[in-house]
Amino acid sequence: MKTFILSLCLFTSLTSVSGACEKVADFCATEIKFSAKTAEFLKLEAKLGTDIYDLNHVNQYRVFKVDNTNVLNKKHVTSKTLTALSKWATKKLGVYEAPEYDATEMLQNVEEMDYSAFGKDLDNKFINAGEYLESILAGDQEDMTAEQKVMMKQRSKLKDTAFYEFTNLFFGGKEQKVTVYDLLDNNNENVQDAQSVYVGNGYILLVNRFWWL
Repeated sequence: MKTFILSLCLFTSLTSVSGACEKVADFCATEIKFSAKTAEFLKLEAKLGTDIYDLNHVNQYRVFKVDNTNVLNKKHVTSKTLTALSKWATKKLGVYEAPEYDATEMLQNVEEMDYSAFGKDLDNKFINAGEYLESILAGDQEDMTAEQKVMMKQRSKLKDTAFYEFTNLFFGGKEQKVTVYDLLDNNNENVQDAQSVYVGNGYILLVNRFWWL
């Protein structure tokens, strides 16, 4: 019962951005807004990562409700659908012109994540929550402005709520896996943007993580 109530709260907090369904290959996607607290977390993440030079961070995190995610999972996806997904996702993230993708290579590198693996992946994508963050919250980073320290503390307070929303979006108490496709050349040290597509439970997440080179 607790899981159901939490899931209901999540889904009622998500609202359509445009109300229009965008046709992509053999699925249709409608962008959805996150809750106010999660939106604030994402805004602070991008702002702090941009302002503080050595913080690798997520600068784009967009969610879409999809009418047929089954055609996008590892078992059923076709080369045609995967290429269309890749071009559409890159265009939505707006970092580069979408190149021709090698769907075979993308399938070779595809991951399937359970609840635990997805949670760990989120931690790795967003601003490091280790010793550096602890030192910031303790006030030991003298190179940060007072405003930035306040922002970091606020971001820390919102993180658990945001991560719960991200995770519950896909799982909602169900035993299942999320399919993850990497875009661009994430192993190239000269590429500042690492883009990923997460597919599962009727939703797609588009993520762009910015690396300071």
